[in-house]
Amino acid sequence: MAVIIVASGVMAFAAGNGMLRPGQAIEPGLLAGPLRLTVRLSYDRGRGQPLLAIGGPGQGSLIFWLWDADGQARIGVDDIGQGLSYSPPFSAAVDEPHQLEIVWGALAPLGALTVPGLPAQLRDLLWVSVDGRRLLYRKQAFPLRTQQVVFGANVIGSGTSAPFFNGTVAMAERGDANQARQAVMHLTDFLPELPQGLGAHPGPIELTVSLPQGVAGHSEPLISGGRPGAAALFYVHYDGERHMRIGYAAWGWEGILSEAIEYQPGAAYSLRLSAGFLYPPVGAAPQAGEPAPRLLPFILWVEWAGRAVLATTAPSPSVAPGDLVLGQNVLGWNWIEPAFGGLFSRVARLDPGRTGAAAVAAAFPHLPSPDGSWAGYPGAVRLEVTFPTHWLPGTGDPLVVAGTTGVADMVYVSYEEDGRLRISMDRWGWSALVSPSLAIAPGSRHVLTISMGALFPPEGSSFYSGRPALATQPEAVRVDLDGRTVLAGRQPPSHVSPGQIAYGINLAGGSTSGPRFTGRIIRIESLGDRVAPEARR
Repeated sequence: MAVIIVASGVMAFAAGNGMLRPGQAIEPGLLAGPLRLTVRLSYDRGRGQPLLAIGGPGQGSLIFWLWDADGQARIGVDDIGQGLSYSPPFSAAVDEPHQLEIVWGALAPLGALTVPGLPAQLRDLLWVSVDGRRLLYRKQAFPLRTQQVVFGANVIGSGTSAPFFNGTVAMAERGDANQARQAVMHLTDFLPELPQGLGAHPGPIELTVSLPQGVAGHSEPLISGGRPGAAALFYVHYDGERHMRIGYAAWGWEGILSEAIEYQPGAAYSLRLSAGFLYPPVGAAPQAGEPAPRLLPFILWVEWAGRAVLATTAPSPSVAPGDLVLGQNVLGWNWIEPAFGGLFSRVARLDPGRTGAAAVAAAFPHLPSPDGSWAGYPGAVRLEVTFPTHWLPGTGDPLVVAGTTGVADMVYVSYEEDGRLRISMDRWGWSALVSPSLAIAPGSRHVLTISMGALFPPEGSSFYSGRPALATQPEAVRVDLDGRTVLAGRQPPSHVSPGQIAYGINLAGGSTSGPRFTGRIIRIESLGDRVAPEARR
């Protein structure tokens, strides 16, 4: 038996039932609250079968059932102006009944502002489950609302679906309003106390989570928020039965994954998260070296079981506190499961002051100086990196950035076609020093040794007394790749403080590089003066 429940922002009603024919309008009284349809589907591979529709060509919405090329089922939603969403594939039997539940704000009649017994947020939510399993979420505004809902006819003319439904409907009735109340788990409902200075936004979060079994290859939502065009998401991707990664994505940006993390299904772990969409809107981007509270909303930070596994900068939209949801894919990201299959046993806010220090230290590691005479500067540095698996020719990534907007020195990589790249050093306002084109396999691991004046104490410092070999170091530039010098020259350095030196992050905003290194920096080490300048004019 297939049951579809549609929860909408309308008045509660008494249950009704009866056979429905394709193209038949559903009784208006059944559109007040959750709507349950009991259906039996025929098999028509590769072509959707319309279930519920409102509106018409040019302004309408359609929910449909699809058998894909592999014989798996999907639920799809085609909404004029909002786009197309599909659930992940799931197993379903042909010619046997199934149960589906749908929360669809578009069903709220015109003028219906509140719903006795149902949360008002349902008016801006699409939620679908099949046989008790939640499969599709999407949060959006529904400008088109109607009192006429048609069953089994593709009234909007969607190219994803057949004109009419080929199965049968055994029943149309009201669903369980209690299930609809649980459709949305707003993050702020679990965090009644307000952090100082953040208003209703949660700021950094700590979750105690237990991860499920049997989910290899899947991705599940942890915290999501926003609306189409401005949304962000923390999620967990399962590499296997014992290894996973924590990921972050933002609308229009493919996102980033942490390193692989080993876990035990069912065991409880501490997961700490921070990203810009958890904070109130902020102004201009900060610079490296600014106080931690100023940097924190611009940092993407993930700590698993007390260990930082992801720390960088990332794009993040402004999201209203009421749009932050726990464990649910309310935006319909089609590569993420609709709901988290594990367990949240604790949700808590973190102190932004203390968290800021940990997050900033992870994103902007400070390399210790060889000794006190270096005044906090690291000298030459060694970076062990994995270059990105895929890169776009004509783009660039930062390796070492020293300074602030307008006063900065940067060593960066510029990507070319056919697995080739160049390494350059650029002082703000000066011509760049550029290496020859280098053959580098995407995704390969390498060691870079970088020496430039901004990494050393400034010219004229007492540091150089008794160090004649380093007398020209402030203007010397050298980059070695796997022990081979690929860039050497001279460039007057910018005067920067040790706290303004960053690795793999471009807060200075230099146009020759993107905001972050898109590969992975595995290790950073200070070499001091162990690399001779070997720079030539």
